[in-house]
Amino acid sequence: MEPDRILAALRKHIILVTAHALMGALLGFGLGSFLPRQYTSTTSVLVYTSQNDGSQGLTGSAALTSTIMPTLIELGNSRSVVAEVARSTGADPGRVAGAISLTNPVGTLLIEIRATATAADLAHDLAAAEVDALGKRVGKMSLKAGEDNSPLALTSVDDPTVPTRSGGTSRLTTAFLGLAAGLLIGAGFAVGLDARATRRAVASLSAPGRS
Repeated sequence: MEPDRILAALRKHIILVTAHALMGALLGFGLGSFLPRQYTSTTSVLVYTSQNDGSQGLTGSAALTSTIMPTLIELGNSRSVVAEVARSTGADPGRVAGAISLTNPVGTLLIEIRATATAADLAHDLAAAEVDALGKRVGKMSLKAGEDNSPLALTSVDDPTVPTRSGGTSRLTTAFLGLAAGLLIGAGFAVGLDARATRRAVASLSAPGRS
């Protein structure tokens, strides 16, 4: 359909389009009111090697970044770590698995941890519990450097944050999305009704007995 005919159809059925837009905005606003607020706590830890003399270092850092770090990310997302975090925080294990994410910035020995929950304190506790659980497992690992094995350990770069503001989709955002969806649906109905009326008019003119 040509743009001018679409515009004409929208003007003709402006009340229908407006009603759908308003209904969509109201539904979107209502949906946004029921969506739970989300709080995110962040923290970072550094992987290092602990020498037999008690000193700390980054011996074999190339091996750490290329082989060990991806393994530690997988370990942090493992079922055993998730289960330990759930036990220590009292959270549902099924939700813990999707609430915590770990990333390793390329070329670094850092692990960045993000924990998201519907309460600020819980988000903080999840992040702290993840650091503790992962640290216990890393402490049982070692990096072979020549003939020696250097035990691995974690150290906190910063403490888990206590979020003060929630994130997620706001009611204004969902209302705007609902408005846009309502406009599209209303416009579709308007164009459809106009096309149907045009077909009926053409069929009426083409009927037998019409000159």
